[in-house]
Amino acid sequence: MIHLDVKDILFDKQRLFVSKGKNYKERFVPLNRHSLEILEHYVFDWRTAFYKYKETEALFINYRGGRLQGMSFANRLKAIIKATENHDLQERTITLHSLRHSIATHLLEQGADIEQISTFLGHTSLDLPKFILIFRIYRR
Repeated sequence: MIHLDVKDILFDKQRLFVSKGKNYKERFVPLNRHSLEILEHYVFDWRTAFYKYKETEALFINYRGGRLQGMSFANRLKAIIKATENHDLQERTITLHSLRHSIATHLLEQGADIEQISTFLGHTSLDLPKFILIFRIYRR
């Protein structure tokens, strides 16, 4: 997320271009209509309220107009979890990386092909035993 630029959202193709993903691999990530609407609202309504927003191509920027960094996203995730006031959710160790594994688990449970999931996540090779182990851990 820290490397995404505004131009990486391909609204017409319902895709997000990830140029510097895991291991700096390029890929396209599909976006559903709801996610696109949220991004559109952010880019055209909220992002424009930030200081120096015109001076950067970064998609996610801070109040000074600089690119948001990893810890900023992690802190925002913690704030979102806290705002839910769901104590069970707050007790779990939820990180951005665990969300990445969660999407893989959900896709697998819904019948998605493991090779497609691997590509979606930006993996260069399919390490099936490791993937299944991770799947079993997060399924609990």
